[in-house]
Amino acid sequence: TMHKSKGLEAEVVVILETDEGGIPKTHPDTSLYGVFGETEEVAMDDQKRLFYVAMTRATEKTIMVSEKGKISRFVKEIAGNLGGEVAEMVLD
Repeated sequence: TMHKSKGLEAEVVVILETDEGGIPKTHPDTSLYGVFGETEEVAMDDQKRLFYVAMTRATEKTIMVSEKGKISRFVKEIAGNLGGEVAEMVLD
């Protein structure tokens, strides 16, 4: 899991479900954040840090898998900030 990847490395890392709604993973009822003493912004920042950890475990290549045409804007933002690019490959 992304949580367990901290401190580990691998030549290739595959991250599944990087589509909109999969990453970042949020609860549809954002009013629940207040119940736990958290804001939506804090929760998003936590998700970004977690995803960054997962993305940076690869020493050679990171592969992200998403549903065709639905790659998360969150993924694109982070990849762009890291100087990478998002390429789409469709498998039949």
